[in-house]
Amino acid sequence: MNNNKPIANLKKIKFIEELTSRLPAIQLLRNNGRPDHFFSIMNDYRRLKADFKFLKYVPENLSGKRILIVSLNHMLYQIKLEAMLAKGLQLQGCQVSVLTWKHFYWPKKYFELFAIKDYVFFEKYFNQFKNFGCQKQVDQYLSKKLDFQSVKKWTYKGCRIGQQVLSKMARRMYGTPALEDPGIKELLKFYLERQIRAIEASDLFLEKVKPEVLIFNEAKDYIYGAIFDLALGKGLDIIQFIQPIREDSLILKRFNKESNGLHPNSLTSSTFNKIENISWSKDKEDALWQEFSNRYSGKWFLSERNQPGALKKGRKDILKSLNLDQNKKTVVVFSHVLWDANLFYGEDIFQDYEEWFIETVKAACANDKVNWIIKVHPANIWKRNRDKVSGELRETVIIRENIGRIPEHVFILTPDIKIDTFSLFEAADYAVTVRGTTGMEFPCFGKPIFTAGTGRYSGLGFTIDSDTKDQYLDRLSRIQDFPGLGDIETIKAKKHAYAIFNLRPWMMESFKAEFNYQKKGAHPLDHNLHPAISSKEELSRAGDLKRFSDWVLNSKDTDYLNTGF
Repeated sequence: MNNNKPIANLKKIKFIEELTSRLPAIQLLRNNGRPDHFFSIMNDYRRLKADFKFLKYVPENLSGKRILIVSLNHMLYQIKLEAMLAKGLQLQGCQVSVLTWKHFYWPKKYFELFAIKDYVFFEKYFNQFKNFGCQKQVDQYLSKKLDFQSVKKWTYKGCRIGQQVLSKMARRMYGTPALEDPGIKELLKFYLERQIRAIEASDLFLEKVKPEVLIFNEAKDYIYGAIFDLALGKGLDIIQFIQPIREDSLILKRFNKESNGLHPNSLTSSTFNKIENISWSKDKEDALWQEFSNRYSGKWFLSERNQPGALKKGRKDILKSLNLDQNKKTVVVFSHVLWDANLFYGEDIFQDYEEWFIETVKAACANDKVNWIIKVHPANIWKRNRDKVSGELRETVIIRENIGRIPEHVFILTPDIKIDTFSLFEAADYAVTVRGTTGMEFPCFGKPIFTAGTGRYSGLGFTIDSDTKDQYLDRLSRIQDFPGLGDIETIKAKKHAYAIFNLRPWMMESFKAEFNYQKKGAHPLDHNLHPAISSKEELSRAGDLKRFSDWVLNSKDTDYLNTGF
């Protein structure tokens, strides 16, 4: 389903993109934000410089592997995470360089506090393709069928060019773009030209710099994605780190042919095969349920922000408050953020998330033998607040435009209705998603979940996966007839969840994350990282940094696990 926007807005997007990418002074102002933000950063920088001078310690002989930190943004929390991991590799004798932009001010200042002074500036390569003639290639792409799935499959030099431009447009427009619209087609052309230029520059950069190991946090923006895909094609060692919904850890994944296309917080087939063979014990059962409690009890800020003030309720209370029938089985549809949907980790049976959402709600309206709760993704709230976006939720708009009146057996659970997710897990008999995290959580309760696309857990034996739209919609039409999961499927789901939630996190000990998000907008230090050590000696023997560097340098495993189980 498509989201048309006025052409004037598209021209504004294009103008801003071109202005900030061409004028370093404008980009520098954009990076540093308001004057009060600048002084906040300055104070943070001075404290780190004065109180933690030992972070500049490095071994005498740095003759190990050539490590490249791919760091093309100015987010200080990410910069500090990258510097922390780089320090662990430095301590093992690695030569660490940082890929950044020459006109970025604070990233270089912070990296230098960790004794990282070797920079590669992407302008050197990007500007060589400033006048790169790619009109012929662009015209060839634009002459093809312009529906979402067709564009998503576009590649250039082995890079997922279609996914990159679609992701950029969807995020900019807060919805799925109507690709045949003349104004949106113009924007598609603009992003396409820029993506081709980024790929050409990245190819040249990799040939000249020749890193042995590349470390990414973000790997899916247009330049990040170009470097990532090209490096993968060249067989280079690629490590990506992301943060799970807890602030004391990171998730580490190595990308190669086996892990290509998987979500960073997933298990490759070889890892899952090992996990399946572990014996399931009461200790593991207790540890898994404790993790569920931590995820949904407010212990972690990063999970709590998705359900602020949400209340735990029993099944009867939930159905009564939503005016649903106590005598019917209940299905919960766990929707995705439609305008922030990830395009990189699976194949879809619908054109896009909006079409999936509309067709799923229609199927719910048509099947009155069960209650349906359509849970709009709660991240809509904090993501929209952070971007200062107001107005109706996209889900509300497309329901009104494509469905109209919702029958009594269906309830649209918007993020402002304070019912916590764990309560829904316990109250529901069935669940539906495309590839959300609930697909690995809900089956742990012995209950079936129906997916509408491949992802990080589909095909592992504890989800009901459909190959076509018709098969999926047919299953929803008679969802009440499906039995609960058997013991084998439930234990398999628990083992998988245990591996993801309990074994995958690399625990931070020498540094501590702090989060303090604004109610509206953002502050450059509303997520921050502070050393939890106080001397060169503590730094030298930091166990977490040693575990990280050992895994990067001495292991070929695709998935970091915090224990040999």
